[in-house]
Amino acid sequence: WYCFFDRSQCLFQSGDGWEPPFQAVPFVLETNLRNTRPIGELAARLGGCALPAGFRVDEGPAPVLVRSADFAAMAAQLRRTLRDLLGTEAFRPEQVAVLSPYRHTNAGSAWAAGLDGVQAAASLAAPEPGRVRVGTIQGFKGLESDVIILAGIDPRCLRHPATLYVGASRARALLVLLALALVVLEAQASGAWLRLLGSAAVLALACGMLYVFSRYVQPELCVLGYADSEFSDAQAAEAETARVRQAILSDTSRR
Repeated sequence: WYCFFDRSQCLFQSGDGWEPPFQAVPFVLETNLRNTRPIGELAARLGGCALPAGFRVDEGPAPVLVRSADFAAMAAQLRRTLRDLLGTEAFRPEQVAVLSPYRHTNAGSAWAAGLDGVQAAASLAAPEPGRVRVGTIQGFKGLESDVIILAGIDPRCLRHPATLYVGASRARALLVLLALALVVLEAQASGAWLRLLGSAAVLALACGMLYVFSRYVQPELCVLGYADSEFSDAQAAEAETARVRQAILSDTSRR
């Protein structure tokens, strides 16, 4: 008997209390045999998991993250993505699976309108020629596909990193993530995003200092009888603070 398990993929119960069903000598699978390195590394970051010791395939296309303002815009993006994959990229429909944390038939899954150009397979379990597999991430657990499109990613998904990990790690060759614009995935919380947070902190500090000066310090000096001419240095500092604030706002809007 062999029992394969991964505590990072516990979708239906907490992985902390789970134990193997029988006593045996553990055999650790140290090499990721399914995902290319770019996909595997992103999946691990999404799920907060440790990276494996190695990947069987080191090279491959970087995962694609596409943000949409709402599910209606996401539907249009899904439609374009499927058209490009099945047309320009020459993938066969049975090589593609569209997965979501929620059923695509739910009333709230408006992004599913983007599936109108393809035929959905009757089952997730096995590919059907000429049909795209469509279902939930939970229902696709243990399966895989050459191309995975994760659709319908909204803020609720961030509370379930294991679900994102399972979904992303189903892809063998190409991974596309369709998320709402306000969703900040863990994989993106570096680089430009951290610089944006840093800029916001500096802006908040500058605004706070400006408010304290104008609200409390300058009126107190006036009460003590200082002339306006004696505020020239303070006014220059205030102007500089405003200039820095505007520069940070401009820099933030560009990002």
